[in-house]
Amino acid sequence: MREADVLASQARALVNSIPILKAEVIDRRRPLDKTLHKFFRKHHHYGSRDRRVLADAVFSYFRWLGWTRALFPGDVPMQCLLSLSLDSSGAYPLTTPLSSMTRSPAPGIPPLGSVSVSEKSAALKEYLRLPSPPQPSELVPGWLPDEIIPHDDVVSADKYFLRLVEAFQHRPPVWIRCQHSRADELASILQKKYSPLLRHSSLPDALGVKGPLHLSAQEYAHPWEIQDLASQAVALVCAPLPGENWWDVCAGAGGKALHLADIMHSRGHITATDIRTSALEHLVRRTRRWGMETIIHPHRADATSCTVPRNFYDGVLLDAPCSSIGTWSRNPDARWRTQGSDIVHYASLQLQLLNNVAAAVRPGGRLIYAVCTLTYRETDEVINRFLLTHPEFEAFPFNHPLGKASTSHLCWINPWEGPGDGMFIARLRRCRAIP
Repeated sequence: MREADVLASQARALVNSIPILKAEVIDRRRPLDKTLHKFFRKHHHYGSRDRRVLADAVFSYFRWLGWTRALFPGDVPMQCLLSLSLDSSGAYPLTTPLSSMTRSPAPGIPPLGSVSVSEKSAALKEYLRLPSPPQPSELVPGWLPDEIIPHDDVVSADKYFLRLVEAFQHRPPVWIRCQHSRADELASILQKKYSPLLRHSSLPDALGVKGPLHLSAQEYAHPWEIQDLASQAVALVCAPLPGENWWDVCAGAGGKALHLADIMHSRGHITATDIRTSALEHLVRRTRRWGMETIIHPHRADATSCTVPRNFYDGVLLDAPCSSIGTWSRNPDARWRTQGSDIVHYASLQLQLLNNVAAAVRPGGRLIYAVCTLTYRETDEVINRFLLTHPEFEAFPFNHPLGKASTSHLCWINPWEGPGDGMFIARLRRCRAIP
């Protein structure tokens, strides 16, 4: 088949898939990555090249949906074409076939991927001859500004909001964590395939690459995990010691439990719980790959209501369910399936989890609370409300994991700081037994 025919086929597949994917993601509120996986399994005639092209284009579509659906309502080919122009730094192969499918004359917008959101906005005003430029605020839900607060070195709420939107519009690198002290070894392998290879001065075991990661067992035989920089920072704030007894409350597939065990040099005990059996099954497979079956002990539990062993753990990590706003740069679809009412729901759930698991911390032990979101209600407010009713806990200062100033007991990691996910981390210490 000629290359032009291949591209035309891919463009048709993209345009035809958008209504299906939008219904799943926005109407049924299902994650795009899982929806795409299901879609490709159903349409197995798409080859690996087709799947890669379609996935990239679909993620671009959801990233810029706030602008494109307002500028070209109902014209899916034009919406896709504009999204690719906004995301790409060079000529994109699907541009020509999509241009032939649009209802309106294609405006010939050049690739704008290398410029800021404000510059993109000004360029669209010029090329589309708009009376006013599209606003950055239209790229996220309207309820977002009321839920976030500026912090760290950002003093203006407006500037902080614009910087967040800018970060959300760029796909962050893929961050990798390998076994402790093997980062240099893995870096030497990755540098041959990826340039530039990203490293962070404060997280020596973290390596970052731009674009999809392809690393076979033949190239590197030791265990490694895809784990965002902000997620890696959580275990560093926990700072577990070899031989300690820890509880990872909402362990999921176990990325942080594995990191805790690595820091502890596989000496000690980590109870890893979750309500999802499938996630725990994945964790079991990962512990085997890392050789950590003797330190990590997964089992199913609902931490909102389960009976906890009182005064038992040296440390409890609660990486709580949240609105996940900090992941919007990596998961652009999430902004369109997250509702303002979700914030209230999650804040209530987070406090319920904290209240139940707190009794498991022994006197002198640590309680770490983490969420990959940046809303006030799920961060400061949850911790403040918890401390009001739990005088047996106190602030436990720590150094910011990305090498910034020391903290009182709270820190935020902004999406542009990795770049990667946004994260909030709080560390408390049990200062006395419950009266």
